Amino acid sequence: MRYAWSDRTLYVKLLYKGKLERGRKLANLRIIYRCWFYATLVAGMLLSNPARAAVISYNEASNGDLPQSPEGSPVFDLDIGTNTFTGEISFLSFGPSDLDSFAFNIPASTRLESILLNISLLSVGSGIFSTTGYDLQNSSFNLIASESIPIPSANLNLFASNLPLGSGQFALQNSFVAGLLSPGEFRTAPYTFSLNVVAATPVPEPSFMLGTLTFSLLAGSLLLKRKQKTES
Repeated sequence: MRYAWSDRTLYVKLLYKGKLERGRKLANLRIIYRCWFYATLVAGMLLSNPARAAVISYNEASNGDLPQSPEGSPVFDLDIGTNTFTGEISFLSFGPSDLDSFAFNIPASTRLESILLNISLLSVGSGIFSTTGYDLQNSSFNLIASESIPIPSANLNLFASNLPLGSGQFALQNSFVAGLLSPGEFRTAPYTFSLNVVAATPVPEPSFMLGTLTFSLLAGSLLLKRKQKTES
């Protein structure tokens, strides 16, 4: 069968146009694939952010009295955020004073950034309760540092020169109480420790990752439209 040159030219043009259209489709598919890949990557980062336990909120009134020695304390697993320990210590002239200590664990990939203490005096009782002390100890309950604490104190930043602390087990031991009491007198000091834990390596906020996901999809869509407009 014979073809005229015009037919052959038309055939070549159609063939070229078909290849061009297939090339455009492949290029568009590559853009869509890249957008999908980055979207999946960001979504994976969002979903793979591990759930953590809740921060500690210990209160002697509802959870029981803390022991005098941290060796008799349960080891509290801290979490990212502000972990609080609330209770009362008492200075007694007629028997052993009531001291409070506790042990805690800083999880892997986190650090203890600060230890803040608020301590005051209840109006009940009489006498002078002016000072208490706390020791920061390691996992073997050996001394790291000591602090003498005036009563009252507000937002006192304890052991600032020893922080931050990396992951591991530590303890706070109530080492002494001091003041001036006559026989039969006592004073009580309510307190709250706030142990602030942060991630050792900052994790991107979900809002930031969602913004990155939206930007990737939008950028891919605009790039695809621009490519189609240029080729048309």
